Amino acid sequence: MHRTDVPCEERNLVVDLGRVNADSLSLVGGKAANLGVLIQAGFRVPLGFCLTTDAYRLAVDHTALGPVPHALRGTGVDDVPRLAQLAEQARAIVLDTDVPASVAEAVRQAYTHWGEDEPVAVRSSATAEDLPTASFAGQQDTFLNVVGGDAVVDAIRRCWASLFTDRAVVYRAQNGIIDVAIAAAGRRIERHFAAPQDVEWAVDAAGILWVTQSRPITTLYPRASRTPSLPGSRAYLCLSLAQELTRPITPMGLAGLRVIASSMAQMGGVTVRDTRSGPVSYTEIGQRVFLDVTPMLRSRIGHEVLGRALGVMEARSAVVLGTVGADARYAVTSRSPLPVARRFFRVVARIGAVPVLVRSVIWPKAALRHAEQVGNVLEQLSAVSPGATSRERLDHAERILGSIFPLVPTVLPVAAAGFLMLAAARTLLGASAAPGEMQSVLRGLPHNVTTEMDLALWPVAQAIRLDEPSLARFEASPVHELAEEYRQGTLPRAAHDALRGFLGRYGHRAVAEIDLGMPRWSEDPTHMVGLVANYLRLSDPERAPDRQFEAAAGEAEATVARLVAKARRRGWLCGVLVHAALGRARLLCGLRELPKNYIVLVLGAARRQLALVGRELVDRGLFVSEADVFWLDLGEAQRALSDGEDYQPQILERRAAYERELRRRHVPRVLLSDGTEPEALPGAALHSDPGTLLGSPASAGTITGTARVILDPVGAHLEPGEILVAPSTDPGWTPLFLTAGALVMEMGGSNSHGAVVAREYGIPAVVGVTDATLRIATGQRVTVDGAAGTVILD
Repeated sequence: MHRTDVPCEERNLVVDLGRVNADSLSLVGGKAANLGVLIQAGFRVPLGFCLTTDAYRLAVDHTALGPVPHALRGTGVDDVPRLAQLAEQARAIVLDTDVPASVAEAVRQAYTHWGEDEPVAVRSSATAEDLPTASFAGQQDTFLNVVGGDAVVDAIRRCWASLFTDRAVVYRAQNGIIDVAIAAAGRRIERHFAAPQDVEWAVDAAGILWVTQSRPITTLYPRASRTPSLPGSRAYLCLSLAQELTRPITPMGLAGLRVIASSMAQMGGVTVRDTRSGPVSYTEIGQRVFLDVTPMLRSRIGHEVLGRALGVMEARSAVVLGTVGADARYAVTSRSPLPVARRFFRVVARIGAVPVLVRSVIWPKAALRHAEQVGNVLEQLSAVSPGATSRERLDHAERILGSIFPLVPTVLPVAAAGFLMLAAARTLLGASAAPGEMQSVLRGLPHNVTTEMDLALWPVAQAIRLDEPSLARFEASPVHELAEEYRQGTLPRAAHDALRGFLGRYGHRAVAEIDLGMPRWSEDPTHMVGLVANYLRLSDPERAPDRQFEAAAGEAEATVARLVAKARRRGWLCGVLVHAALGRARLLCGLRELPKNYIVLVLGAARRQLALVGRELVDRGLFVSEADVFWLDLGEAQRALSDGEDYQPQILERRAAYERELRRRHVPRVLLSDGTEPEALPGAALHSDPGTLLGSPASAGTITGTARVILDPVGAHLEPGEILVAPSTDPGWTPLFLTAGALVMEMGGSNSHGAVVAREYGIPAVVGVTDATLRIATGQRVTVDGAAGTVILD
């Protein structure tokens, strides 16, 4: 029996555990609230009482923490020394401060209801709601066998101080919540809560099991919510990761990708009933895009094609899918290549790939003009009348998203011709080409829109460096203030004009730019301003981006000359062919980045129209901000316009869910329909020395340096020469490459975006390193071998 006779005057500070329930989260925290639920469900839980959040507030107000909580919230996750310093300061303050008299008396009275010498456990039960310091709560200490009222009060004080252990503070900075410890205490609890639970338990001297904790497991990845089109087990490949995007995607971003995926499927001859829902193989799990690859795994040729494609895009995914293929549920059932071949040749014919490929090999400059014309057509399609209604703007956004395919893929054969020429040269040279020489040919390529963008930032930095008022402002002000001054037009003229010129050309780009719900740089230039600030830290003229690019291009040209000389020793014709092939490779391979740029141009155009729709709904009083439209899908935005439907509750709920997903550190490359993650199964891990991390070679070279783990490039600080360790990269990250000594990336393959750009800049890179951002710490010395694909931890 749980006693509930706690004195009435103390119930605002102390409450019996048997009186709390699921509605008590903001009063006593998640751990205590769930124990109350278990008590009411009949589970055996020890007696206990809880200090309420009122007691905690009183205690916090009683301490002299001063600016420490604010300083903790403002310190970056990678600044571990500063976090540790602030944590030590906070612990000392709490330990030196007495528990408020009213709280101490309430605790003593509640404790003496069981007697004067009953041993108890004192542990935390924190909540993220309504607590002024909850944003830096973490993993706290537990005190066992505490006897006596005064000892209980002292243990409470020490438990509060443990909010600020180094471990707890860093954990908070990385995750933003409080997870619960592990254990396993039965399926009954899981069935009761209808969700997987972290359960903690204790066994008394009589061998009786007591449940001391049950909370939802927050780290499990969600299952697919879309019903599979075919029966049986399904295997889903994360396309978000294959596109080097680890973060979740906004609802409107997902809606746009569904339209694009539908047009892509239709190009391949697949019937799509509703373009707003996407093709049957498309699904969304955990606010990320997945593809049902079960049919490809069950086809011999499909399995092989998928493995080869992933081998250069996201190599680790190819390995994981290989283990899935060994499962009898996904065994090959179709050995005929005809179905895959028919679909492939249908797509090839639809985009005219063969004629474009042939023309690119014979007349490469004409191929460059063709690629440019595709961009002109897309700009024309994206234009909309200034007097268009919001409904017309919404329809226009959806229409241009559907126009990306098959138009953009007509550029792919141009870049493919370049890589075909590179392969031809490799074949002609045979063993005379040394390892890494062919890779060097691709450094400093022309016509790469991503490297052109990165290099265009350097003149911006130079213009600011040469203007004293601009330089003084950049040296004295934080990045977010500089970005706001740019928007307000109050920056010094030289800085403002330089930034405006860059944004006029590249303002359609963004971090996580395939999500049209993400602000473009033209809307929020904070990230771009931060990149310029990073460039201003470059003091060595030889590390200037233009010098690095020129050096990389010079090295590539020297390599070409060396390879041509080797070919001539095999015969004059071989020399002529290798010279022609390598020249075309350098001229055309840089266009690999162009299709992505064109897609982002269209996404930016669609975003502008959707923002205007959002503005009208703000004017009608249905939205708080025009950005609310990006938390709906296309159908919901249409209903809000036509019917005036109120979506504010859904918008708030989706924003909160998105923020939770942003904190997820691990996203499965492959997920089965039963919730299994194959990469996490025994035997799926890469075997290596504990001090060596294995990945895919991406850019040759070896360097030893200090690591900097960066999870989000916005506002990131990277000292020249530091080794950038990131989950993945897209064009929004690549300006950081120009100050990095090397790149280590969790995602990607030899031909993924990060690998290609690293090669062009001539920095060593290893990609596809599982859990690199968890196993490497900022400040740690590491050795990156881009040719061997290894990262050695010092």
